[in-house]
Amino acid sequence: MSAFQYTRSGSEIESAAPQRPLDRCDILAFLGVAQSRGIDLLPITWEPTLDCLGQGGTAEIREASFSRETSFAFKRGRFKDVYDLVELETRLLPSLAAEVAVLGHPSIWDCPSVAKLEGICWEVYSPDDQVLSREETINSGKGGIIPILVFEKANHGDLYQFMTHGPGQQLGLNDRLWLCTEVASAVAIMHINKIIHGDIKPQNILVFDKGLVEHPAKAKNLELGPPRYADSTDVLDIPKSEPWYAPDDIIDGDANPQTSPVLDHRSPKYTAKATDFGYSTQYTGVTDLIIMPRSDPWYAPEWHHRGFTPAQATKMDSYSFGMVVLWLLSYSTEDVSVRKFQIDLKLASNDALVRLYIANGFFDRASQLEKRSRVDSESQELLIQAALCYHIGFGVKKNQTKSQELLQRCHQSVQPFFRHWLDELQQSENYRGFRETLFGKMDRSRYLQRAEVAQSYVGRLDLKTIVEEYRNEISDVASTLGKSHGVVTLLQSQVSRIFVCYRSWTKAEKLESRLLETKKRELGEFHPGTLTSMANLATIYQGQKRWKEAEELELRVIELRQNALGPEHPDTVNTKAELVVSYSHQGRWAEAEQLQMQVLEMERRTLGPEHPEVKKSQDALVVINSEQRKLDELAAGRRTISVIEQHYEGSHSSEDMIERS
Repeated sequence: MSAFQYTRSGSEIESAAPQRPLDRCDILAFLGVAQSRGIDLLPITWEPTLDCLGQGGTAEIREASFSRETSFAFKRGRFKDVYDLVELETRLLPSLAAEVAVLGHPSIWDCPSVAKLEGICWEVYSPDDQVLSREETINSGKGGIIPILVFEKANHGDLYQFMTHGPGQQLGLNDRLWLCTEVASAVAIMHINKIIHGDIKPQNILVFDKGLVEHPAKAKNLELGPPRYADSTDVLDIPKSEPWYAPDDIIDGDANPQTSPVLDHRSPKYTAKATDFGYSTQYTGVTDLIIMPRSDPWYAPEWHHRGFTPAQATKMDSYSFGMVVLWLLSYSTEDVSVRKFQIDLKLASNDALVRLYIANGFFDRASQLEKRSRVDSESQELLIQAALCYHIGFGVKKNQTKSQELLQRCHQSVQPFFRHWLDELQQSENYRGFRETLFGKMDRSRYLQRAEVAQSYVGRLDLKTIVEEYRNEISDVASTLGKSHGVVTLLQSQVSRIFVCYRSWTKAEKLESRLLETKKRELGEFHPGTLTSMANLATIYQGQKRWKEAEELELRVIELRQNALGPEHPDTVNTKAELVVSYSHQGRWAEAEQLQMQVLEMERRTLGPEHPEVKKSQDALVVINSEQRKLDELAAGRRTISVIEQHYEGSHSSEDMIERS
């Protein structure tokens, strides 16, 4: 396989070239790895209007900006031509699964010097003739889903960009040494946990703004050197190695921390994090053979196309790290090849086709098991998950008969797991909670706008088909999990948004009004979910040209959101922007202009001047200003006419008086 070329900052950089095909991995195997590592499945997508951050032979990096300080990077696998199931399962998914397995490892997850995987979102490849129906068998060969890895976007790109075209060009020695220690921390954590990165180079190290941070050697499971002193009066034992020791500060083998030339363990500006684990290896034993990738000029000189022992591979990793340092200054024991994936109700936030393809993965695996004379315990658990799909209606039409048929193929000893997992799903009201990541924190504070699933159907599916499918799914899920379950409410909200996107305003109003009353009753008027329904209903009133009713509802939402979230919270600002629309359509241009200026100023502070939403607000203000000028000119014209008329009437009165006299 030839080397892949990545273009960054106008230069061609060779990426690691794997030397043998990777094992096949289907979507369930990938999801099993992700779930075993606790990786979140995120209802988020990239911003298509923003430029691609980077592009290579196997992946491209897209982005979405959610505030002035926060953007996410999306690692999106690329097919050589068009969607191809074989290429997906033999090339893309194995690499993504390997990366997720490493990044989700507890020690790697806790390491501050490794780029944190925020979670996984989805891209749907839907063929033109695909029908969204759980009653028909889906053709995985013509379309499917591909996972997208979501990371926090690095402020300064990779280390190569940073040093050659960014602030790194003015970086001092202390700051360069600091970056080296952070990368060393990441490499040490990997090697302690039997993980070979395989492709350490500047292009796989990201640089962030960080300010004052802890020294990376304090990361979990890593201890470097002797304990640091507690105060300035402590005396430390410093080893003496000729000719490298400091002659002036060493007296009888002791050193005073006030006078020893100790490196400052705080970074004033930047932090480095290792990334791109697509070619990494987790080994289990010292006799394993590891195929190492190759990136010129960072690979070790002993490289060849055959396998290396873990000890040799570790040395090769260390050599590559040493090359990076030189350039900058001048496993778990588990087998993660296949994991068991359990149904995750967070997927209710995603495109309905995501659920269809995942359920189809269970059924494909179940049909393969029919050929076996004996089914092991792990395979029986997979049969139970397939039975749950039919029992709940997850990605397939509810069918109790087929669910029971799958259960009957399982041994009696594992059948209780079916009831256990079903109980967990029924009780998982907190299904939308995400881990303590940047995404999770921003989602809980409602600083993220989730992907608009409904909009993705427009132009792809007709309204009748998509609504009927959702209604059937809602009916199936409600009959199993209960009408008040959070997933049922979420799916109903998505139907309301579908009506809005297809401009079916009457149906949208009827459904959203019912949802609003339900949320007021169960959550209370001040709950964020209730306020979202109120804002959605105001949008529907706008679609019906009921501008005054929309205005009244928007003013109420703004009042409640300002009290609960603050005046500059994105939800508050978005509602103010909607109120501008209501004012404009009532011809109240002065009020619209004043409020739009507030919206624009708040968006500039929170999102930054180059954000797409700021550009939209600027364009809206131009239109409003234009209409206000027209209104002012019209008013001035009317005043002139009034003066002329008054003068004309006064003249006639004088003439009348003369005539009468």
